[in-house]
Order: sequence, then structure tokens, then C-alpha cells
Amino acid sequence: MTLHRVIDFWHGAGCTLRANYFLKKVLDTKQVFGIIGDMKAVVTIQMDNQAFEQPYTCMELERILYRIADTVARQAIDSVGHECAEADANGNYIAKLKIVED
Repeated sequence: MTLHRVIDFWHGAGCTLRANYFLKKVLDTKQVFGIIGDMKAVVTIQMDNQAFEQPYTCMELERILYRIADTVARQAIDSVGHECAEADANGNYIAKLKIVED
């Protein structure tokens, strides 16, 4: 079924039933419209250094997570094998994100 046929059903009487059926088909098969297999993002952050000492632990963690999110958006990290690393406030690379197959 093409996307145009699904959109046509939105204008018909059975739009809700057909849309629910199509959504269920997408979620069940994971192969419609380019959804191929499962992926997960693995994030590892070493917090055993001076940048994470109290009382700055939460601020440094927030900064690292923000930078990871920014890098993911800027570099379009969205496929298996893509990865990035981030440094703490002292310049030590302590965070890594990698997309792997689930």
C-alpha cells in the first residue's frame, strides 16, 4: 500500500479504521517506509574524574548530555555504526554515543 492510498482513506468514511490498521501494520512488520530492524543508542559517560565532583556533578552531566544531543543533531547521527564522543570541562574525552543494532 502506498502512502497516497493511506492519505486517500483520511477523506473517506472508514478513515479511522483504515488508519489504525495501517499503523498496526507498520508497528508489527517494522519494514514499511524504510523502517529496517531495530537500533538503540548506547551512551557511556565516565563520571570518575574531577569535573564530576560535588557540587558540580549535575551541571557537568547536563552539559555533556546537551553536547551529545547537539552533536547528534548537527552530524545527523541516525544509523547503525554512527558514533560521537564528547569531552568534559577539563578536556578529557569521557562520553561516547554509538548507534548499534538491537
